Amino acid sequence: MFRVFGHDRIWVLDGGLPRWRASGYDVESSASSDAILKASAASEAIEKVYQGQAVGPITFETKFQPQLVWTLEQVTKNIEEKSHQHVDARGKPRMVAILKNI
Repeated sequence: MFRVFGHDRIWVLDGGLPRWRASGYDVESSASSDAILKASAASEAIEKVYQGQAVGPITFETKFQPQLVWTLEQVTKNIEEKSHQHVDARGKPRMVAILKNI
């Protein structure tokens, strides 16, 4: 989903932080002042949006990648052809129809 909107440098950590630590990689408990400042600014912007207030200028421009979004027709065709792997990312309640789409 991130790549669809232009975030090209995104990775998923298989196993999360516990596996990272178990693999012997370093973990730091401190952050640079620049990272703290950016996180604080992001939190403030989110709070303003929730309160219906305007926020400052946008610093990241999305770049929609339509070729990464499949139509229902493409997905249906691929079910038969099996040329690509599909992953259902819904949570279990939605998958078993406990929760309906919102």
